[in-house]
Amino acid sequence: MKHARSNVGGLLAAVLVLLGLAIPATAQQPAPGGDAASLVAAALEDAMAQLEADVDAAVAGAERARTIAIAYAPPEGYALIVEAIEAEAFAQLAARSPEALRGTLQSIWNDRPALARALARVAEPTDDATRTVLLAGEIAKKDAELVDQYAELAAAICVVHDMPRVYPGVGPVRPDPIGIFDAFVFADRERRVTDLPLDATPAEMLVHVVDTSLTPEMLRELVLDRRGGDVAELYADVPYVQPELLGGEAALPPEQYALNAIRDRGGDGAIRSFYAEQIGQAFGVAATIATGYGGDERFQAPAYITVNRGTARWSFDLLPGNAGQPVGAYVHPSSAITVPLSDLEVTASLATAGTAAADRAWALLRAAEHLASGTTGPPADARAVIGADPLREVGTPAALEMLRASIAACDGLPGAHRLFLRLSLEQAGGDAPGFRRVAGEFLDAAERGGYLFFAVGEVLATLERAPAAINPAETTEWITQRVRRSETLTALLQVRLGDGALAAGEAERAAEIWNATLTRYVDDTPLALEAFDRLDRYYADRGEDEQRMQLFARSHRRMRAPRTGDEAAVRASAFYRVGERYEALLTEAGRDREAERLRRSLDQAIR
Repeated sequence: MKHARSNVGGLLAAVLVLLGLAIPATAQQPAPGGDAASLVAAALEDAMAQLEADVDAAVAGAERARTIAIAYAPPEGYALIVEAIEAEAFAQLAARSPEALRGTLQSIWNDRPALARALARVAEPTDDATRTVLLAGEIAKKDAELVDQYAELAAAICVVHDMPRVYPGVGPVRPDPIGIFDAFVFADRERRVTDLPLDATPAEMLVHVVDTSLTPEMLRELVLDRRGGDVAELYADVPYVQPELLGGEAALPPEQYALNAIRDRGGDGAIRSFYAEQIGQAFGVAATIATGYGGDERFQAPAYITVNRGTARWSFDLLPGNAGQPVGAYVHPSSAITVPLSDLEVTASLATAGTAAADRAWALLRAAEHLASGTTGPPADARAVIGADPLREVGTPAALEMLRASIAACDGLPGAHRLFLRLSLEQAGGDAPGFRRVAGEFLDAAERGGYLFFAVGEVLATLERAPAAINPAETTEWITQRVRRSETLTALLQVRLGDGALAAGEAERAAEIWNATLTRYVDDTPLALEAFDRLDRYYADRGEDEQRMQLFARSHRRMRAPRTGDEAAVRASAFYRVGERYEALLTEAGRDREAERLRRSLDQAIR
């Protein structure tokens, strides 16, 4: 992070501003951005020197510098904006921290600029600020060159391990974060076995690497004894065992925990995922436990980053019944908030973008949020000192400029795409041609970038709030034509089309749409079961028991039993899931023989 020293003129300008005096404009006004840089630098130097003594003044000064920087920074580089927004975010972290720890943050800001920059980006209000700062302070005491080189790794560890993590089969665990930092540095610097370069990958991606329950000793042992962490192979190493077949065995206590116990004992989707995730992460693989469509342990598996010829993608191929599609959710390792997998899909480019690009993208997104919020522009006294009109004022056009620059720097921030779509639609007006033009460009860009599921979900969300001039049904059909190559997205859109018909009072039309979707896609995507669930509820609400029974019989006959020896995949299939429900329905209706035959066919599919 740059800590610029202002010249005498810049200091004088800052003093005059603080006194409320204005420098009269001259006939030869300075070029926009020139004096702004000096003014912002002087204001930041003054503000950030007060982190320990007067944090409120530090925040206020940094916010003022940020506002001026956004208004006057020239488009070439936007370095002024990045610097000011980093400072403001760091000052906000200090404000959330106990007074006794602000001296630690002051030292980090002064002496460990790379760590300060990384913390500014990834420390959120949901984090435990006390624990985060304590960890950062301990790491900052290490060799300066080491901390600067692995600042992103350090920041990721600080925000992930600020609170105990809860892991399947182990429970809440708080390992030694400082030892974890040393172990990962050892793996990357000494052994060179990490999948991602831990000294060049942004902290936003590294949070998916350092989310470990393992002790530093276990991490080192894995790195020394194993050749690598292929997540798919690791997942397959653990046999699938239904929880009820574990014989009521209690979870292993942390003091007796060992990875080989999982491999030998087997477990459900959560345990298998945990095993593969933890060992993969030891080798620098970004991975997380994902829950696919269905929401229970049968649908859990690791999602992980793959890099091919410089292009990174999240792999969802292990999710049973999901056909490799980002349909489901995961728990973010830093915030502990449940997030859609489609958001995770967007972040893939962070694995290869580099720290500088991610830093710039984040700062410009924050700038866009400030401009879009409609808060006041640069102070009048600053305008007078700089001697020129701002290059940009608060509002949609300026915010869109910042968002385009953010996405161009790195397209791995879901918030940038989300805000860009909303503001672009607002600017386009409320007619159908404008909506389709903006949405079409958004979907095309997403398809090129590899985050089409995210984009379709965002367009559908905006469609729910669209003006009356935009027909939801017609627009949904239009979107369907654009994503025809994806059976999962097509099924999703058709289900939504049926929802719209039902909301419009066209119940029979809704049932027709859902029936057609189920017939066409039942063996292609788990989202076809959304249509099945809606039809089941439709007949149940109308008291049409026979129609409901026919729905189960007709649908299950169309479903193919999976040809695989993977029990988890069979249990996650439409054939098995609908079959279990059909068996229960037959039993409830007293049709025991049919229920028994169905049970035999389900059991046979597993063998």
